[in-house]
Amino acid sequence: MADLLYILVLMALVPQYLTEARVKLEYTLDAAIVFIVREILIYIYSESFAVLNVVTLASFLTILIASRIVLARCTAIRSSS
Repeated sequence: MADLLYILVLMALVPQYLTEARVKLEYTLDAAIVFIVREILIYIYSESFAVLNVVTLASFLTILIASRIVLARCTAIRSSS
């Protein structure tokens, strides 16, 4: 009986946890995007301008922005349901 109660409590808490984890993931992605943009600007305006570094950071920034867009769409789909 205790196992059944434990499972029911977990089932009730899982949606709440996923909602909070999604919000934390959004903030983490936003912070990472801002950091990468900052690094790109530092590389561009520094005297040791390395094209490969900027291209690498720009590629990583593209991946982060795509992840953020997917996360926002998943959030919008879940909230409309």
